[in-house]
Amino acid sequence: MALSNLTKVQTIGIGSNIEVVGVVTTGQFKSGTSNLHSTGVELTNLNVSGIATIGGNLSIGGTLTYEDVTNIDSIGIITAREGIKIPDDKNIYLGASNDLRIYHAAGAASHINAVGLVNIDGTTGVRLEYNNANRVSCTSTGVTLGGDIEIADKIVHEGDTNTAIRFPAADTISFETGGSQVLSMNLDGLVTGGQTNPTSSDNGNIYIKNGSSIGGVSHAVNYVSNAVFNGAWKYITSSVGATRIVVNQSGFQFDTAASGTANNNITFSNRFNISNAGAIGVAGAYGTAGQVLTSAGSGSAPTWATPSAGVTITNNADNKVITGGSGTNLNAESNVYIDANGKMSIGATAADRLLDIHQNSTTAYQVTGFSPADNSLLRIHNPSGTDNGGVGYHTGLEFVVASGANSYGQLGYVRTGNNIGDFFFKHRTGGSTYRETLRVKSDDTILLAGYNQTGSVNSNVVREAVKINCSTSDNYDNRHLLTIGQTEGNWKDGTSADDSSWGLMWHYAANASATRQLRAGIAYDHANTEQLKIWSAYGSIAFYADLANGASETAETCDTKLAEFDTFGSFVPGANNARDLGNSNLKWRNIHVMDMHFSNDGGDPNCVDGTTGDWTLQEGADGIYMINNKNGKKYEMMLKEVQ
Repeated sequence: MALSNLTKVQTIGIGSNIEVVGVVTTGQFKSGTSNLHSTGVELTNLNVSGIATIGGNLSIGGTLTYEDVTNIDSIGIITAREGIKIPDDKNIYLGASNDLRIYHAAGAASHINAVGLVNIDGTTGVRLEYNNANRVSCTSTGVTLGGDIEIADKIVHEGDTNTAIRFPAADTISFETGGSQVLSMNLDGLVTGGQTNPTSSDNGNIYIKNGSSIGGVSHAVNYVSNAVFNGAWKYITSSVGATRIVVNQSGFQFDTAASGTANNNITFSNRFNISNAGAIGVAGAYGTAGQVLTSAGSGSAPTWATPSAGVTITNNADNKVITGGSGTNLNAESNVYIDANGKMSIGATAADRLLDIHQNSTTAYQVTGFSPADNSLLRIHNPSGTDNGGVGYHTGLEFVVASGANSYGQLGYVRTGNNIGDFFFKHRTGGSTYRETLRVKSDDTILLAGYNQTGSVNSNVVREAVKINCSTSDNYDNRHLLTIGQTEGNWKDGTSADDSSWGLMWHYAANASATRQLRAGIAYDHANTEQLKIWSAYGSIAFYADLANGASETAETCDTKLAEFDTFGSFVPGANNARDLGNSNLKWRNIHVMDMHFSNDGGDPNCVDGTTGDWTLQEGADGIYMINNKNGKKYEMMLKEVQ
């Protein structure tokens, strides 16, 4: 049906809808009083059951829904402003034979399949992204990767398939040229030259192997700077010298070359060598036996030279200790001298001994503390003896005289506690015996004879400054100890802290660690009377002499007892009827006694009647009386008063 002019359709009940079953062709199509033109058609609903042919553009503001459409045939360009949505497992085909297929599998990945080469071209670049992150970028300058590249085995050079970077095993990478491995690395090390991969037994070493000749040296490893080998070594850049290090079966070689022009041949000069036998060569020369390397100054290579019989040193008249000087001169230390006899002096111009240390300082000595002001002449240090430990650690000097059965002596310092220690002197007393004979302790105590009685002492002994032992072994003799010290109290006032006495004290102990018994002493008592006291707590106080006036005696050999204060306090002569009180030349001025006793019993009889007697002289209020102790008779002396 063809209508050339359809102005109004009303009789079939069409108000806002037009339904056409067949083909409608018209030059003018009106709806109401308006014509339908190609430039503007306004319809609320348009249902087309057959074919609608539109010669111009078709613009749709809402949604265009295609139901049961099997084919869209477009001659021109299809433009979609929001996108084209294809369901899962549906394809987009491109090409006359559907050579390119794009689709997304349900629950799987997206796919681009092509029969031939796929080209992606962009004027500014092409990017491949993952989760909105760039992974591969292709620009005019090259390809940029935003992540790792994973390959199965190797990377091959285009057009040169026998040159590759390979990953032959886990944690292993190798490099191949000409189809052969030239470099291999794994966790155990690196090797070159086609060797097998390093193993753990190689301990991480780097092995370099070269089986060809480079630069005229066969089977060598060459390290060359600013050079390339093209039939010969040639400079890479101008005005820069070249360096070559060669290691081969002959040894080590170090060469240098002056600056040169790029691409010109390099002439190396040898500077240093180490042969495979260990010989050292300079500039290709190894020298001869007995020669030494001598310096030619800054900027010049050393040379081999035969040393002269002697060395002349500037200012050597004093045979000083020599140090390096300027130019060819040597300097001598101004405060160290060694004379022709081997005597060395430090701090003075001449040595008085084999080693003479002098000090020239006006700084006063400090009694307490240690500081540079003390100006110690010599320091001997054992750093292991720290303050936090090392009790018993020591340091010191050793003295040796003669050879073979040497005589030894030691002067040392031993640590006894935190920040404290003792000085000691020790010497050899026999073939394999040594004994400490002197110790100065940190508490100012001096121990003599090498034996230290460790037992407790009388509580009234305040301090013992010097301890002197009696023998060399812990036996009966060594149980006696002589000390010099201070005791608390005095004889006049009794035991009191107000006054003290100082002097010699004799002790006895059952053994080295037993409690000491204070037996006797000589002391000065600081009391009001200032007394010197000789005392004994266990026996009498006796006086002995050698009446023969012997030149060499001991306490035991001087066996003539002169007098004695016995344990009862009596002063008695050393022998009966053998000692006088005074003599004809030296007399006692006064004798003050209570009663006087006269007896020559047991002695010589008198020279008057040849008898012996026993009398007592006593004093009375008005007279003096004599008592005959043999018969008991008493007599009064007749006294005449002096007018």
